[in-house]
Amino acid sequence: MRFLAKAKIIVKVINDNKLIFTLTSGVLVVILGLIIVNHLEEKQRENEFRNKIKTSLDYAERLMKRTKYEDALIVYNNLSSEISEKNDPFYGKLNFNLGMCHWRLSEKSNNEKNMLNSIYAFMEALKIYTIKKYPLDYATTQNNIGLLYSELAEIRDTEENLKKTVQAYKEALKIYTIKKYPLDYATTQSNLGVAYAQFSYIRDIEGNLKKAVQGFKEALKFFTIEKYPLTHKRIMSNIEKIKVMKKFYDSLPEKNRKAIEGRDNK
Repeated sequence: MRFLAKAKIIVKVINDNKLIFTLTSGVLVVILGLIIVNHLEEKQRENEFRNKIKTSLDYAERLMKRTKYEDALIVYNNLSSEISEKNDPFYGKLNFNLGMCHWRLSEKSNNEKNMLNSIYAFMEALKIYTIKKYPLDYATTQNNIGLLYSELAEIRDTEENLKKTVQAYKEALKIYTIKKYPLDYATTQSNLGVAYAQFSYIRDIEGNLKKAVQGFKEALKFFTIEKYPLTHKRIMSNIEKIKVMKKFYDSLPEKNRKAIEGRDNK
């Protein structure tokens, strides 16, 4: 009898545990279901957001292609409040296009202001377009920054802006190699040559003229007379101008050259 009583107690415990297990399993299933539903809803909201952003970016790009830069700028500025660095790569694309938009507007009006806005936007794009993650976008953005600083150097702070020009071109050339991107390499080297030539008017005339010639000669590796006769001729003309400048500098009396060197060291 005692054995039967113990058996009944064991059965009851087992049944109670089964009930607890069943209830626990049911709760877990409900929780798991809620997590899945919540994840799916979140994914859907994210996809809807991305589609909305993509549609707006595509619309703004179409406006830019039709040279409606003011209208495109309104779209981009509205998007700026919705897109953050977390929305990679949308943040990079938005700021790159914003930079292009301001750059095109700088050719029409508010030259300096739009150039500065363009540089700022390109700098923001570089927060996403890193050299490791987006090497080609990085190089393109750096090249654009170099071109803008070159234009800005003609307006104010010539030396400082030319330094930034050279720095940006050098960054672009880390990706623009003659083997992978020969046209971009040659174009950037030519632009670098121009920047160094401009620099020679400010300081280190001999050193900067030498660097300018190096840049132009690198560009000629791609811009051959057979394939690009006009560009080849223009670059050769730049080299000849530098030779004339160097010859004139060398012909100056020593005291005049020292006076120039003294100016450079100020």
